[in-house]
Amino acid sequence: MATELEAPPRRPQIPSRAIEPAPGCYDRSSITRDAMVTIHGQSVEEWARSAPDNQICEYIDGVVYMPSGPTEQHQDVVGFLSSLLTMLRSRLRVGPVRSGPGSLQLGGERYPQPDIFVVPPLGGEGGPPALLVVEILSPSTRRHDLVTKSSIFREALIPDLWFVDMDRRVLKSERFVHGRYEVLEQADGIVSPSSIPGFWLDVAWLWEQPLPDPRLILDRIAAGSPT
Repeated sequence: MATELEAPPRRPQIPSRAIEPAPGCYDRSSITRDAMVTIHGQSVEEWARSAPDNQICEYIDGVVYMPSGPTEQHQDVVGFLSSLLTMLRSRLRVGPVRSGPGSLQLGGERYPQPDIFVVPPLGGEGGPPALLVVEILSPSTRRHDLVTKSSIFREALIPDLWFVDMDRRVLKSERFVHGRYEVLEQADGIVSPSSIPGFWLDVAWLWEQPLPDPRLILDRIAAGSPT
């Protein structure tokens, strides 16, 4: 089966106001422990011009957020889920499947960079900016993902949010149904985003070592949910 690879979106082109950023402002190379670096007092123009292209660097309501680099386990789960969604994209009739450090523009001065987000299909104007957002939690991002980002994703009415907690081996899903978000935590069983009919995931796959080969489970997903 042919796979369509999507280049991650870059930061938006924001008109310059001739602002010169402070040299090295976004260099966190001296910080070796797992930690979230926050930078206040930066304009969105400074962020768009100066943030690094090879690591997560988000701008939300006037604050720059720079987490530690992802672990190999984190990268493996992102790759697994991205591959599944990308290979099924045409069958699911969704838009591009993208990942950080691509920015999801939520309006105003909110440019989070989710681990994975699925864009609505072409012609979906007026709908949510993403159908599904997936975040893989780490010590440095747990509170940021579950509180700050969950809040702005909800305000944007993104219909499905997944937070993968590798330490607790739990997937927390937040689904917008009948005007409110329903929250479910599960260590196994089937999870299926309401916004992407035909796609489902056995949560237990996320804890397997090594992770399943996406090519070997495509037909199972395409055949329909086992529940």
